[in-house]
Amino acid sequence: MKTLLQYSASIGAASLLLACGPGLAVPADGDVTRGRQAQASLTLEELNRGRASYIAKCSGCHHLYAPSVLDAEGWAHMVSEMRERSNLTHTDERAILTYLTVMSRRPGGS
Repeated sequence: MKTLLQYSASIGAASLLLACGPGLAVPADGDVTRGRQAQASLTLEELNRGRASYIAKCSGCHHLYAPSVLDAEGWAHMVSEMRERSNLTHTDERAILTYLTVMSRRPGGS
């Protein structure tokens, strides 16, 4: 019985992790405009790639935090720390960091 409960708890936790991705802010044109203040060549495709990388690379070990939880400096520190633990490539790191920092400045925090 205990094994069944542990299995059920694991399935429930995995379901919660997977559900986090769809609830993350999806980049829009306004986010690109705001992000171009720091990175002139930023595209919507790059922000969407960063979102996809964040979901794929980070949700396997912990729940995904909303970008509004930290500011750009906080995300830079967090992603840098996690890069080594999670074996992120430089490309993944940049994509994730760009998504998180741009979206962290979205008005209303969503």
